Amino acid sequence: MSPKKHIINNPYDGQLSLDDDKDTVSDVMSFVSNFDKATNSNVVLTEETAETNRSIAPSVNIQTKDKISITLLDKNVVNKGEQFLSMERKGSPVPITTKLNVSLDVDALLNEHPEIIIIDNYEFDYFDKSVFDSFCSLISAGNPYVTYAMIARNILGKPSNHHPSEKMIKNVEESILKMSRTEICIDLSDEYQNFPSVQKSLQKQNDSLYIQERLLNIRIVSANINGKNLRVLQPMSTPALLQYAMLKRQISTFSNETLNTPTNKNRASISCQKFLLQRIGMIKSSQKISRAILFSSIYKIYPDYEEKKDDPTAFRSLTRATQRNVCAILDYWKKIGFIKDYKIIGQKGIKYHKIEIDA
Repeated sequence: MSPKKHIINNPYDGQLSLDDDKDTVSDVMSFVSNFDKATNSNVVLTEETAETNRSIAPSVNIQTKDKISITLLDKNVVNKGEQFLSMERKGSPVPITTKLNVSLDVDALLNEHPEIIIIDNYEFDYFDKSVFDSFCSLISAGNPYVTYAMIARNILGKPSNHHPSEKMIKNVEESILKMSRTEICIDLSDEYQNFPSVQKSLQKQNDSLYIQERLLNIRIVSANINGKNLRVLQPMSTPALLQYAMLKRQISTFSNETLNTPTNKNRASISCQKFLLQRIGMIKSSQKISRAILFSSIYKIYPDYEEKKDDPTAFRSLTRATQRNVCAILDYWKKIGFIKDYKIIGQKGIKYHKIEIDA
């Protein structure tokens, strides 16, 4: 007998902390819940309805920062079978385990979308996370459907009249298609049984809890908008990662201005920026989290790290470019007030060993 599938819709009855302004928690709560409104609307996405859509820029951008999101980013879990994540609080004598299974049918993806040519990483990486969070932010802002260009623009922090490069739009498209074929299953049975806050947030009492979805469950329709043939994306359900983050109240927020950093935007620099955003989002949420970010951990998220790490010249080029990007991003965030300050700390002859963040 297959396990029951429980999809969480609007599980909150509490407040969601907002990094930039803790007085607007109810606004953020309402903002995130808009995603469910979009998936439950009676709008049928066709070429005609897509033509009448006007994009809405998010008032804030959201990102999930729960343990499952971070595990997907930092561990190789796709097609690796069931993973067991320890969720108990430090010092707790009772083990609490959440089961995670992430799978991607690569052959089905390539058969369905033979136009994909550059995907060489089937893991969920930091560029994918940028695409995922921008998609969720745009839908939560009230857009019933979005285009690849809208997502690319949002990732870059640019206004509606900005035209992203074809390469950036293609990167976004392939990320979306990959996530649309990646299935995630989260078994929350232990958390449900041991965390009263999880029980309280659920609409019904159940002996077990499963969230099972594709990373993005979407419909794609081709439409002619303003004389251009575009692919339009409509969410069919709230993504599992967003459901789980809402349940755990682990979502951070930031403005569009935060994304508009003065760096040369490409897949690598966007991955670096998202890595910093995720870490700083966690730092802002708790005094118990280390304020240090190791440069070695940033280098590893670059797509070409593995091929460059054993080549001294290539690796030196990667590290120097990373250091310049990181400092440019953090200087900008300090200027606009997203962080208070930061400090570069060296160790044993290494000038760029780690960053201390004053959030």
